[in-house]
Amino acid sequence: MKKLLAILLALMLCVSALSVVAFAAETTTVHAYVPSDWSKPNVYGWTDPDGNPNWPGTAMTQEDGQWYVGTIDIVNNRVIINNDSGSPQTVDLSLDAGFEEIWVVVGAVGGEGKFEGTVYYSADEVQLPSGETGTPDDEPAEDVNAADPEGLFAVPNSLAIVGSAIPGVGEWNPGDPAGDMTEVSELVYEIDIACPAGTNMTFKFAGNDAWDDTCNLHSGTPAIGSTCDLVNGPGEGNMTLAVDKDVVLKFTVDLTALADGTGAATLTIAETEGTVEPGDEPTDEPTDGNITIYARIPESWGTSPCCWAWKMADNTNAFSAWPGEVMTQDGEWFVIQAPNWVTGVIINDGGSTQTADLTVEEGKDIWVDVYSFDNAVVTYSDPGERVEPTQPTQPETQPTQPTTKPTEAEKDEAETEGGMTEEELRAAKKTHTILIIVLVLVWVVVVAELITIFLKKKS
Repeated sequence: MKKLLAILLALMLCVSALSVVAFAAETTTVHAYVPSDWSKPNVYGWTDPDGNPNWPGTAMTQEDGQWYVGTIDIVNNRVIINNDSGSPQTVDLSLDAGFEEIWVVVGAVGGEGKFEGTVYYSADEVQLPSGETGTPDDEPAEDVNAADPEGLFAVPNSLAIVGSAIPGVGEWNPGDPAGDMTEVSELVYEIDIACPAGTNMTFKFAGNDAWDDTCNLHSGTPAIGSTCDLVNGPGEGNMTLAVDKDVVLKFTVDLTALADGTGAATLTIAETEGTVEPGDEPTDEPTDGNITIYARIPESWGTSPCCWAWKMADNTNAFSAWPGEVMTQDGEWFVIQAPNWVTGVIINDGGSTQTADLTVEEGKDIWVDVYSFDNAVVTYSDPGERVEPTQPTQPETQPTQPTTKPTEAEKDEAETEGGMTEEELRAAKKTHTILIIVLVLVWVVVVAELITIFLKKKS
């Protein structure tokens, strides 16, 4: 009787342990940092055939800003982040096994129009596209001042006024030397601009002759004869200034307080000596809310490329029908005007050969150097001589995720990362379970014998 009682006690202990092993949840919490124009991200993962989620997967909820979170069972160690009904999407992302929480940062558009993605297994390792480290749980750094909320500022080597309808300065081109300011003392820059009556300019200040969020000063409320604070960082934030008389204005930007973390950069606009000549009008006339798109294409694309452009946030098209409007040749560049609200561009040869979807900044002239479908470089100033960039080394194999849910036949044929089919994987799991049960039974007998010996000695 005592021996039977011991066996039952040991068996109960082992069954409870076995249940923990056999039925432990294989659930992963996925944090995803997505592009700013994604508003309905989903997480899609591969599980066993009975648990495979329908494409596009599980809807994620917003954590903080561009961070979203979702929970999903992942057995086959692969995941895809996608938006809305499944497009756009990342490439098929391979995961290390055994992690209950991961962070995925969605990067730039790569091959086949799919977004790249980087997987991290610790919040401390996360690198955002801007080069910062950050997760939704991060606290702001103590030394970040209100004028630089993203903590981006880096002292530039040069500063320029950039914008539209600035007399004598090209349209939205930070590389135009006509907009370069003079450093009159450490971190203090100035430029004189002769403004005819009726000038109505839109402008901001850019560092290092480029659109760079580490020195992108805007959002002040300028007025002639006064000083205003400037904000550093990404965002539209353009300033406007209307001039009702012929006057030469001195623009002075002081970066001192922003550089030492004590306050904001400041802009002062004052009248100065000088006369306005008839030739002081802007070099480029305003384009009634348009931007200029320049494209340089391979010779094999012919001489009549087209441009397709749209606003990604709501899929508003700039042109009536695909493949868009034919571009006009100007030397080695092809040129076209488009509305200044476009944020997506495709260059094509008339429809059959094209670039991937190119994400662009709103309100800026664009230069697109096209080398192939997945190799097009976007800049916001003339890049100069055409030099094809070095292609990064690609992995030997690149898994591809179908845009629809895999069929049962496809899932049976698909190999896992270990080289087994789904059928072999299920057989291996069954063998593993049987082996665990056999070991448990052996352990039950041993424990029962030990309990019996203990009870006999106690008697």
